[in-house]
Amino acid sequence: MAAALNHAGISLAHHTFFDTITLVTGERTDELYKKAQDAGFNLRKLDGKLGISFDETTKVEEANALLKALTGKDDISAFSDAVEADEFAAIPASCRRTSGFLTHPVFRSYHSETLMMRYLKKLENKDFSLTHGMIVGKLYHEAQCSSRNDPCHLAGVRCPSPICTGGASSRLFRIGQAA
Repeated sequence: MAAALNHAGISLAHHTFFDTITLVTGERTDELYKKAQDAGFNLRKLDGKLGISFDETTKVEEANALLKALTGKDDISAFSDAVEADEFAAIPASCRRTSGFLTHPVFRSYHSETLMMRYLKKLENKDFSLTHGMIVGKLYHEAQCSSRNDPCHLAGVRCPSPICTGGASSRLFRIGQAA
């Protein structure tokens, strides 16, 4: 799109970009903005400039329709060979990826957002956090203390530790008896 617009005489504000281009439209900004809206496109209107964003779902037909709305020409494919020869020309070399990207099999296993979210929830449910551990641990601890005939339970004192025999709990029992 950038090459086609440049060829049609519309200059770019920046020569490095990824998925968004900014056109320097000057006094023609309102006119071109209106043409794009009439064709069903929502562009970002700036002072003397127009912004166009693309993503992986943008089709060639849509790009052709936008090109036609802005320039009157609709053959973006004429620029495909030039762009294909160096498809990353608009991305500075220092910003280009040199390492693998999303190489873990999980990224090839889930092909929709819903399936990925279900997978993440499944992982979350496997996680043993302190909130789960403290609640379960406290319930277990209280059940252990109240189910045995230990000094803490007999003295009516809440069990101070998971192991209710000996140590501090025996001293508590003796203090309770002496009173």
